[in-house]
Amino acid sequence: MPDTLTAARDIHASLIRNEPMQARSTARLAALLDAAAAVVAEIGYERLTTAMVAEGAGASIGTVYRYFPDRIAVLQSLAARNEERIIERLIAVIAVPLIAIGTYLYVGSPELADLPIASRAVEPAAEGSVDDLIAKVEAHLAANPEDGRGWEILSPIYMRLGRFDDAVRALGNAKRLLGSTAERESLYGEALTRASGDVVTDEARAAFERALKLAPDSQQARFYVGLAAAQDGDKEKARGIWSKLIAEAPPGAAWADIVRERIAGLDAPASGRQPDPRPSSEEGRGIAALP
Repeated sequence: MPDTLTAARDIHASLIRNEPMQARSTARLAALLDAAAAVVAEIGYERLTTAMVAEGAGASIGTVYRYFPDRIAVLQSLAARNEERIIERLIAVIAVPLIAIGTYLYVGSPELADLPIASRAVEPAAEGSVDDLIAKVEAHLAANPEDGRGWEILSPIYMRLGRFDDAVRALGNAKRLLGSTAERESLYGEALTRASGDVVTDEARAAFERALKLAPDSQQARFYVGLAAAQDGDKEKARGIWSKLIAEAPPGAAWADIVRERIAGLDAPASGRQPDPRPSSEEGRGIAALP
Protein backbone atom coordinates (compact mmCIF):
# COMPACT_ATOMS: atom_id res chain seq x y z
CA MET A 1 0.00 0.00 0.00
CA PRO A 2 1.34 3.27 -0.86
CA ASP A 3 3.63 3.22 2.09
CA THR A 4 2.44 0.57 4.23
CA LEU A 5 -0.49 2.46 4.96
CA THR A 6 0.76 5.82 6.35
CA ALA A 7 -0.48 9.11 7.68
CA ALA A 8 2.03 8.48 10.07
CA ARG A 9 4.75 6.99 11.07
CA ASP A 10 4.55 10.69 10.56
CA ILE A 11 7.10 12.63 12.44
CA HIS A 12 8.71 11.09 15.45
CA ALA A 13 8.48 14.40 17.29
CA SER A 14 4.76 14.65 16.56
CA LEU A 15 4.19 11.51 18.61
CA ILE A 16 5.49 13.30 21.67
CA ARG A 17 3.41 15.99 23.35
CA ASN A 18 6.36 18.07 24.51
CA GLU A 19 9.52 17.77 22.50
CA PRO A 20 12.33 17.76 25.07
CA MET A 21 14.52 20.83 24.95
CA GLN A 22 16.58 20.41 28.16
CA ALA A 23 18.96 17.68 29.15
CA ARG A 24 16.78 16.73 32.11
CA SER A 25 13.70 16.45 29.91
CA THR A 26 15.62 14.41 27.35
CA ALA A 27 16.79 12.05 30.08
CA ARG A 28 13.24 11.70 31.37
CA LEU A 29 11.98 10.80 27.91
CA ALA A 30 14.78 8.26 27.51
CA ALA A 31 13.85 6.74 30.87
CA LEU A 32 10.22 6.41 29.80
CA LEU A 33 11.21 4.68 26.55
CA ASP A 34 13.66 2.43 28.42
CA ALA A 35 10.84 1.43 30.76
CA ALA A 36 8.54 0.75 27.83
CA ALA A 37 11.22 -1.37 26.16
CA ALA A 38 11.63 -3.43 29.33
CA VAL A 39 7.88 -4.06 29.57
CA VAL A 40 7.65 -5.04 25.90
CA ALA A 41 10.60 -7.41 26.29
CA GLU A 42 8.92 -9.05 29.28
CA ILE A 43 5.26 -9.32 28.28
CA GLY A 44 4.99 -8.13 24.66
CA TYR A 45 3.79 -4.89 23.12
CA GLU A 46 0.12 -5.90 23.10
CA ARG A 47 -0.12 -5.67 26.90
CA LEU A 48 1.86 -2.48 27.35
CA THR A 49 0.01 0.29 29.19
CA THR A 50 0.99 3.83 30.07
CA ALA A 51 0.66 2.90 33.74
CA MET A 52 3.31 0.20 33.28
CA VAL A 53 5.60 2.74 31.63
CA ALA A 54 5.13 5.14 34.53
CA GLU A 55 5.81 2.43 37.11
CA GLY A 56 8.88 1.15 35.30
CA ALA A 57 10.36 4.63 34.99
CA GLY A 58 9.49 5.59 38.55
CA ALA A 59 7.40 8.47 37.23
CA SER A 60 3.83 9.62 37.62
CA ILE A 61 1.21 8.80 35.02
CA GLY A 62 0.96 12.53 34.41
CA THR A 63 4.60 12.59 33.36
CA VAL A 64 3.94 9.89 30.79
CA TYR A 65 1.00 11.82 29.35
CA ARG A 66 3.12 14.92 29.21
CA TYR A 67 5.14 13.23 26.48
CA PHE A 68 2.75 10.68 24.97
CA PRO A 69 -0.99 10.96 24.28
CA ASP A 70 -1.50 7.20 24.53
CA ARG A 71 0.21 3.79 24.50
CA ILE A 72 0.33 3.72 20.71
CA ALA A 73 2.45 6.86 20.69
CA VAL A 74 4.78 5.20 23.20
CA LEU A 75 5.16 2.17 20.94
CA GLN A 76 5.69 4.26 17.81
CA SER A 77 8.33 6.40 19.51
CA LEU A 78 10.05 3.28 20.83
CA ALA A 79 10.06 1.82 17.31
CA ALA A 80 11.51 5.06 15.95
CA ARG A 81 14.34 4.96 18.49
CA ASN A 82 15.06 1.32 17.73
CA GLU A 83 15.10 2.01 14.00
CA GLU A 84 17.54 4.86 14.46
CA ARG A 85 19.88 2.66 16.49
CA ILE A 86 19.78 -0.09 13.87
CA ILE A 87 20.58 2.43 11.17
CA GLU A 88 23.52 3.76 13.15
CA ARG A 89 24.91 0.25 13.47
CA LEU A 90 24.64 -0.31 9.74
CA ILE A 91 26.30 3.03 9.07
CA ALA A 92 29.22 1.98 11.24
CA VAL A 93 29.54 -1.26 9.30
CA ILE A 94 29.54 0.28 5.85
CA ALA A 95 31.49 3.39 6.83
CA VAL A 96 29.07 5.85 5.24
CA PRO A 97 29.10 9.29 6.90
CA LEU A 98 26.43 9.42 9.58
CA ILE A 99 25.19 12.84 8.59
CA ALA A 100 24.61 11.71 5.02
CA ILE A 101 22.96 8.30 5.03
CA GLY A 102 21.76 8.60 8.60
CA THR A 103 19.75 11.72 7.83
CA TYR A 104 18.38 10.20 4.64
CA LEU A 105 17.42 6.83 6.09
CA TYR A 106 15.97 8.10 9.31
CA VAL A 107 14.65 11.54 8.39
CA GLY A 108 13.61 11.18 4.78
CA SER A 109 14.27 13.00 1.54
CA PRO A 110 12.55 15.90 -0.25
CA GLU A 111 11.75 13.71 -3.22
CA LEU A 112 10.04 11.12 -1.02
CA ALA A 113 6.55 11.49 0.37
CA ASP A 114 7.32 10.10 3.81
CA LEU A 115 9.21 7.49 5.79
CA PRO A 116 7.63 5.18 8.39
CA ILE A 117 7.92 6.39 11.94
CA ALA A 118 10.60 8.82 10.85
CA SER A 119 10.84 12.53 11.38
CA ARG A 120 11.46 14.94 8.54
CA ALA A 121 12.16 17.85 10.85
CA VAL A 122 15.79 18.03 9.80
CA GLU A 123 16.99 18.94 6.33
CA PRO A 124 18.76 16.05 4.58
CA ALA A 125 22.51 16.37 4.43
CA ALA A 126 24.05 17.56 1.21
CA GLU A 127 26.77 14.89 1.24
CA GLY A 128 26.09 12.75 -1.79
CA SER A 129 22.90 12.13 -3.70
CA VAL A 130 20.21 9.74 -2.58
CA ASP A 131 21.16 7.40 -5.41
CA ASP A 132 24.81 7.44 -4.31
CA LEU A 133 23.93 6.68 -0.72
CA ILE A 134 21.63 3.82 -1.66
CA ALA A 135 24.28 2.49 -4.02
CA LYS A 136 26.73 2.33 -1.12
CA VAL A 137 24.32 0.29 0.95
CA GLU A 138 23.60 -1.98 -2.02
CA ALA A 139 27.33 -2.46 -2.58
CA HIS A 140 27.72 -3.43 1.06
CA LEU A 141 24.90 -5.97 0.75
CA ALA A 142 26.32 -7.36 -2.48
CA ALA A 143 29.53 -8.08 -0.59
CA ASN A 144 27.68 -9.17 2.56
CA PRO A 145 24.43 -10.80 1.40
CA GLU A 146 23.83 -12.42 4.78
CA ASP A 147 23.48 -9.06 6.53
CA GLY A 148 19.83 -9.32 7.48
CA ARG A 149 19.71 -5.95 9.20
CA GLY A 150 21.04 -4.30 6.07
CA TRP A 151 18.25 -5.79 3.97
CA GLU A 152 15.68 -4.78 6.55
CA ILE A 153 16.89 -1.19 6.62
CA LEU A 154 17.04 -0.91 2.84
CA SER A 155 13.54 -2.29 2.23
CA PRO A 156 11.54 0.77 3.34
CA ILE A 157 13.76 2.96 1.16
CA TYR A 158 12.87 0.82 -1.83
CA MET A 159 9.21 1.19 -0.90
CA ARG A 160 9.48 4.99 -0.81
CA LEU A 161 11.16 4.99 -4.21
CA GLY A 162 8.53 2.77 -5.75
CA ARG A 163 11.04 -0.06 -6.26
CA PHE A 164 8.55 -2.62 -5.03
CA ASP A 165 10.13 -5.71 -6.56
CA ASP A 166 13.41 -4.77 -4.86
CA ALA A 167 11.50 -4.25 -1.60
CA VAL A 168 10.01 -7.74 -1.91
CA ARG A 169 13.49 -9.18 -2.40
CA ALA A 170 14.95 -7.19 0.50
CA LEU A 171 12.16 -8.14 2.89
CA GLY A 172 12.35 -11.76 1.79
CA ASN A 173 16.03 -11.77 2.67
CA ALA A 174 15.35 -10.03 5.98
CA LYS A 175 12.77 -12.68 6.91
CA ARG A 176 15.08 -15.50 5.85
CA LEU A 177 18.03 -14.17 7.83
CA LEU A 178 16.35 -12.59 10.84
CA GLY A 179 13.27 -14.75 11.16
CA SER A 180 9.57 -14.18 10.73
CA THR A 181 7.88 -11.53 12.86
CA ALA A 182 4.46 -9.93 12.59
CA GLU A 183 5.95 -6.67 11.37
CA ARG A 184 8.17 -8.31 8.75
CA GLU A 185 5.31 -10.43 7.44
CA SER A 186 3.01 -7.41 7.25
CA LEU A 187 5.61 -5.31 5.44
CA TYR A 188 6.36 -8.20 3.10
CA GLY A 189 2.68 -8.52 2.28
CA GLU A 190 2.51 -4.80 1.64
CA ALA A 191 5.48 -4.94 -0.71
CA LEU A 192 3.90 -7.82 -2.61
CA THR A 193 0.66 -5.87 -2.84
CA ARG A 194 2.39 -2.78 -4.20
CA ALA A 195 4.44 -4.84 -6.64
CA SER A 196 1.23 -6.32 -8.04
CA GLY A 197 -0.38 -2.95 -8.67
CA ASP A 198 -2.08 -2.60 -5.28
CA VAL A 199 -3.86 -5.93 -5.55
CA VAL A 200 -3.64 -8.23 -2.53
CA THR A 201 -2.34 -11.41 -4.15
CA ASP A 202 -2.60 -14.88 -2.63
CA GLU A 203 1.04 -14.66 -1.55
CA ALA A 204 0.46 -11.26 0.05
CA ARG A 205 -2.67 -12.52 1.79
CA ALA A 206 -0.69 -15.46 3.19
CA ALA A 207 1.90 -13.02 4.56
CA PHE A 208 -0.79 -10.96 6.31
CA GLU A 209 -2.32 -14.11 7.75
CA ARG A 210 1.07 -15.16 9.10
CA ALA A 211 1.41 -11.71 10.65
CA LEU A 212 -1.96 -12.15 12.35
CA LYS A 213 -0.97 -15.53 13.74
CA LEU A 214 2.02 -13.87 15.36
CA ALA A 215 0.15 -10.74 16.41
CA PRO A 216 -3.65 -11.14 16.20
CA ASP A 217 -4.18 -7.47 17.04
CA SER A 218 -2.03 -6.18 14.17
CA GLN A 219 -4.24 -3.46 12.77
CA GLN A 220 -2.18 -3.01 9.64
CA ALA A 221 -2.41 -6.68 8.68
CA ARG A 222 -6.11 -6.70 9.48
CA PHE A 223 -6.69 -3.72 7.23
CA TYR A 224 -5.07 -5.55 4.34
CA VAL A 225 -7.05 -8.72 4.98
CA GLY A 226 -10.14 -6.51 4.83
CA LEU A 227 -8.87 -5.01 1.59
CA ALA A 228 -8.41 -8.50 0.15
CA ALA A 229 -12.00 -9.31 1.10
CA ALA A 230 -13.25 -6.13 -0.57
CA GLN A 231 -11.30 -6.94 -3.71
CA ASP A 232 -12.86 -10.43 -3.69
CA GLY A 233 -16.32 -8.90 -3.45
CA ASP A 234 -16.90 -10.05 0.14
CA LYS A 235 -18.20 -6.73 1.38
CA GLU A 236 -19.55 -7.99 4.68
CA LYS A 237 -16.24 -9.51 5.70
CA ALA A 238 -14.43 -6.31 4.77
CA ARG A 239 -17.00 -4.23 6.63
CA GLY A 240 -16.65 -6.38 9.74
CA ILE A 241 -12.86 -6.12 9.79
CA TRP A 242 -12.75 -2.40 9.12
CA SER A 243 -15.56 -1.61 11.57
CA LYS A 244 -13.57 -3.28 14.33
CA LEU A 245 -10.57 -1.17 13.41
CA ILE A 246 -12.67 1.97 13.71
CA ALA A 247 -13.98 0.83 17.09
CA GLU A 248 -10.40 0.44 18.31
CA ALA A 249 -9.16 3.76 16.91
CA PRO A 250 -7.87 6.19 19.53
CA PRO A 251 -9.38 9.70 19.47
CA GLY A 252 -7.98 11.75 16.61
CA ALA A 253 -6.33 8.80 14.84
CA ALA A 254 -5.30 10.06 11.40
CA TRP A 255 -6.08 6.76 9.73
CA ALA A 256 -9.60 6.36 11.08
CA ASP A 257 -11.21 8.64 8.49
CA ILE A 258 -9.50 6.71 5.71
CA VAL A 259 -10.94 3.45 6.97
CA ARG A 260 -14.38 5.05 7.30
CA GLU A 261 -14.16 6.12 3.67
CA ARG A 262 -13.32 2.57 2.65
CA ILE A 263 -16.37 1.32 4.55
CA ALA A 264 -18.53 3.95 2.88
CA GLY A 265 -17.21 2.77 -0.47
CA LEU A 266 -18.63 -0.67 0.25
CA ASP A 267 -22.09 0.88 0.27
CA ALA A 268 -21.80 2.38 -3.20
CA PRO A 269 -24.97 1.75 -5.26
CA ALA A 270 -24.98 -1.35 -7.40
CA SER A 271 -25.60 0.67 -10.54
CA GLY A 272 -22.97 2.88 -12.01
CA ARG A 273 -19.24 2.67 -11.67
CA GLN A 274 -18.00 0.99 -8.53
CA PRO A 275 -15.14 2.56 -6.61
CA ASP A 276 -11.73 1.07 -7.21
CA PRO A 277 -11.05 -1.28 -4.27
CA ARG A 278 -7.35 -0.53 -4.51
CA PRO A 279 -6.04 2.11 -2.08
CA SER A 280 -4.87 5.43 -3.47
CA SER A 281 -1.47 6.90 -2.62
CA GLU A 282 -3.12 9.46 -0.39
CA GLU A 283 -5.01 6.75 1.45
CA GLY A 284 -1.83 4.78 1.86
CA ARG A 285 -0.20 7.71 3.58
CA GLY A 286 -3.16 7.87 5.92
CA ILE A 287 -3.29 4.21 6.80
CA ALA A 288 0.39 3.81 7.62
CA ALA A 289 -0.47 5.04 11.09
CA LEU A 290 -1.97 1.66 11.79
CA PRO A 291 0.15 -0.17 14.38
